[in-house]
Amino acid sequence: EIDLVTGVQTCALPIWTSDNIVSMGSVAAGLSAAELGNLNIADDDAATALGGNELYSDAQKQSLFSAYLTGMSASVNTLSGDALVALGSINCGATDAQIATLSAAAYYTAASTIGGLTTCSATQLSAFATQAKASTFGAISTWDTASVSTLGSVVGGLTSAEMGTLTESQISGISTTSLAQIPDSTFAGLSATDRKSVV
Repeated sequence: EIDLVTGVQTCALPIWTSDNIVSMGSVAAGLSAAELGNLNIADDDAATALGGNELYSDAQKQSLFSAYLTGMSASVNTLSGDALVALGSINCGATDAQIATLSAAAYYTAASTIGGLTTCSATQLSAFATQAKASTFGAISTWDTASVSTLGSVVGGLTSAEMGTLTESQISGISTTSLAQIPDSTFAGLSATDRKSVV
């Protein structure tokens, strides 16, 4: 991998084709944020290859997200659900403000993919949770077990008070992986009995 990273750093990154980017795989994490930002990510195949791992730093994810918007000549509010699915971990490179502009339909389509991510920040999870409550999944009181399961790690973006309103049925939809994404301060919103049921 070290040799591959050394090799790619000698190339003019913007001229790489989608096939070049797809072939790079996880080696992409060895590039700097600036180098990743110069990649010409012009289709979802390239995005899928890059977004398929969670090895990137915050700066690298931010650069990749920006590079995708540039390469696709897109704005955040026009991204489709399929695009968000393709982006995978790169979705964690969007700012809170950008997440707020995602279309309801796009987020709904990609909710399971986004809910399965483990590298989004607490504020990003909060922004995704706000997106879910305001325009996609509706009020928390209407969420069923399947909805909670689909939202995954985004449940970690709820406030402590909101966490305390979850029913036993809803709580049963929180997986072990998603549980790890819930901040301690938010988790504390559950009753002692509910906390025991998910630990």
